[in-house]
Amino acid sequence: MISDASAKLSGTLTTRGFFLAMSEYREQVRAGGED
Repeated sequence: MISDASAKLSGTLTTRGFFLAMSEYREQVRAGGED
């Protein structure tokens, strides 16, 4: 039960980190798109 909860939390954090990385990447592309 505890391991299941921690696995769920780990998956949530991984997903959040992925979306954060994608949004940061888009911002960099938008900022450097002129070059």
